[in-house]
Amino acid sequence: MTNPASGTSRPETIDGLRITADLAMAMLAGVQLDLFNPLRDGL
Repeated sequence: MTNPASGTSRPETIDGLRITADLAMAMLAGVQLDLFNPLRDGL
């Protein structure tokens, strides 16, 4: 959330967004590399 006094974001907000973005990129990479079909088939 933005701090109204300074107009900057709090570190915990930035960290939360960064972690979410990291997880989304990992999921996208897994889909693009077709990692989930072998897991579905019981590798």
